[in-house]
Amino acid sequence: MSLGMDLDEPHEGRHTPFMRLVSFRLLFSIPFARRSARALGLMLVVALVVGPPSGRAAERPTEAATVASGRVGEGIAALERDLAAAETPEAAIAIRKRLVRARLVSGSTTADLLAARAATAKRQGDGGLALDLLDAAIVVAPNWAGGRHLRGAIHAERGEFAAAVVDLGEALARDPADAATLVLLAFLRERAGEKAAALELMKRAAAADPQLPDLAEPIARLTIDVEGRPI
Repeated sequence: MSLGMDLDEPHEGRHTPFMRLVSFRLLFSIPFARRSARALGLMLVVALVVGPPSGRAAERPTEAATVASGRVGEGIAALERDLAAAETPEAAIAIRKRLVRARLVSGSTTADLLAARAATAKRQGDGGLALDLLDAAIVVAPNWAGGRHLRGAIHAERGEFAAAVVDLGEALARDPADAATLVLLAFLRERAGEKAAALELMKRAAAADPQLPDLAEPIARLTIDVEGRPI
């Protein structure tokens, strides 16, 4: 769940199985979304486990991305506060990378492995199997916002927009400050003609990640569409 980044290093400070993040570009069926996706560098990321944990480090606990109540863990909440306050693009990039890693930790080893298998299936071109595996992962970790985002992204890529909107909405309910989910859902809302909803989501994304490039244009365009030009 990254905006314009591709990470290949292990988790920093985490003792879960090493994960490699595989990026794939979402393909939309309408020109404005393709242009916006290119401008934003919007990349959707799927976690792929590439090696088992080893030694004592693997036995140490990790913080789940979301807690039992469905709220994000304090680690993610702190990073989100840092991102909202980032004063330079460089600082924001570093924080986004840490957020990607944190959001890909479900809190369940089983769910993480299922998501990893989903990533493999997606890379092999089997989106249906990827969705089935993410379905199972979400059953095991129902409050994992990252899993909902990943499933919603695959639905969107397959043109299953109604299912994508449901999943992305559920992801936002659990992680309201995820700019990647906000932007993707805004694209889909605009596609459905819901420009006021799309504008509100874009503004929330800009507040969550003020250093995110190229949000000004879609916000300005949607503002004119929704509110009209100033007199």
